[in-house]
Amino acid sequence: MKKAKADGTFVPLIRHSRQAPFEKVMSRIDQQPGGCWLYTGALMADGYARVKDASTDHALLVHRVTYEALVGRVPVGLVLDHLCRVRHCVNPQHLEPVTDAENIRRGVHARLGDRTHCTEGHEYTPENTIFQKRRTKSGVTLTPVCRTCKNAYYRAKHAQREKKPEAPRTHCPNGHEYTPENTKWYQPKGAPRMRRHCKTCLRETNRRNKAAKRKGRQ
Repeated sequence: MKKAKADGTFVPLIRHSRQAPFEKVMSRIDQQPGGCWLYTGALMADGYARVKDASTDHALLVHRVTYEALVGRVPVGLVLDHLCRVRHCVNPQHLEPVTDAENIRRGVHARLGDRTHCTEGHEYTPENTIFQKRRTKSGVTLTPVCRTCKNAYYRAKHAQREKKPEAPRTHCPNGHEYTPENTKWYQPKGAPRMRRHCKTCLRETNRRNKAAKRKGRQ
């Protein structure tokens, strides 16, 4: 194929050979002394990496690509767990097919270390642990949070908000009192309840708009 230039001439298009996902991954690894094969391409915010399969136009996890190419397909219903806890490692010897529940349990234990309970005494189980993303200088990290404590915090915050009802406003933002003579009620389209306007502010706004129109005509 050829591409037309601005002067009317044509130049041939150079098509780059499409690498298979496995070849693409293996060309971007850095083997570490500890045995990890670190993928040197772009990483996602959660630490994993994906590579595009040109034949299907799908993005594949790089560690899953190397495992299926060198070991075999991952059994249905299982996921690959990083035994080295390095998410962009693609060494199949550092990968093990496990259930999703077991993968979560191992991840919780790896991040908590020897801690089994939060400061309030709640056990760090997979169901009671939330991992929140926090940005640090070294990148995005996942911090374990006790689900029970977090729910209790928001319940207390909501209850405290209900105990302090807002006092009804007696004046508009410009300081005019909301008297029956100075209040205009209206209901916007789709709004569930009526709203009020200060008539003094409305008159001043109309006066400024009319003055601006007269100034524009001159």
